[in-house]
Amino acid sequence: MILALLLALLLAVPAGAADVLEEEAAILGADTLADGLPDEAEAALDGLSPVSQPDFGQAAGRILRRAVESLGDWLRRAGKTVAALLLVCILCAMAGSCGEKHTGAAARMAGCLGIAGICTSELYGMIALAEQTLDALGNFSALLLPVLASALTAAGGTGSGSALYAGASLLISILTSLIRSVLVPCVYCYLFLATAQYAAGDDRLERLRTFVGWGISIALKAAAGLFTGYLALTGLLTGTADEMALSAARSVISSAVPVVGSMLSEASQAVLTSAGILKNAAGAFGMLAALAIGLGPFLQITVQYLALRAAAAAAGAAAQREHAKLLECAASAMGYMLAMTGTAVLMVLVSAAIFIKAVNG
Repeated sequence: MILALLLALLLAVPAGAADVLEEEAAILGADTLADGLPDEAEAALDGLSPVSQPDFGQAAGRILRRAVESLGDWLRRAGKTVAALLLVCILCAMAGSCGEKHTGAAARMAGCLGIAGICTSELYGMIALAEQTLDALGNFSALLLPVLASALTAAGGTGSGSALYAGASLLISILTSLIRSVLVPCVYCYLFLATAQYAAGDDRLERLRTFVGWGISIALKAAAGLFTGYLALTGLLTGTADEMALSAARSVISSAVPVVGSMLSEASQAVLTSAGILKNAAGAFGMLAALAIGLGPFLQITVQYLALRAAAAAAGAAAQREHAKLLECAASAMGYMLAMTGTAVLMVLVSAAIFIKAVNG
């Protein structure tokens, strides 16, 4: 079967390396990768092809500029949020300074509920944005990973392709499910506990809130570490085996097949090389696509996170202690959403990078 495949490839080689590359791209589906992109990401990658090596630095710079230019509305929205939060804090601080104990408690509780209402609204919007980004990354990676795995297999990485594809697709799916089903509800729980703690003045809830935040952080770090470690180790181990098997196969073909053995070996090398070129081009395109999908939302959530940090810092000088502390917790909750979005983007970037670095024919 292998010899028959090589004979077919040998007949295809005279058509030229470019024709072989185009044929492989069509067979592996690399030329359809752009079809799985959202409209904004597709516009950011306009002019780039998954079957030709892009100028990565220039393309990444263009994506970054587009993402920064789109932040105008988000900056205005963040400014309004900060103003609303500080207004609530100042009004409650003025009401609480009347001197009566019950008035101070009522102002503290009202302020905490007002802050929670504003922050929950912003957090809900950022969670929806993060989930939309996760869906887009998941849909694109479902197209990208099979192409990279097939190209890597065609380039001689018979073991690496299947192992990396299985691990990357499984771990990305697990991370998406973990974020949606566990971590996002935990973020809501974290903010609810913080609101209850500072509204009621009950510090006994602090340990539970701290534990929830610690669990979110540990889960994200463990997922990122496991993902990166598995792909790196798998690529190293299977890559070494693939290189040895590929070298042995070349030697056997060249010496065992009379007359045309060396020609078959050269033909297979041409196809392996073109598959390697296609793998690298598709991998680079995949990394740029992940940036085009995730960089904008990441920066938008960053703006909201920094706005809450700024509000917490300003409230520390002009508001009740409980209100400033609650704003710090709200900023931490937004930070968790930022970390989730960044981790999802990082996983697709690492997947593509590992495939690019894997064995070439």
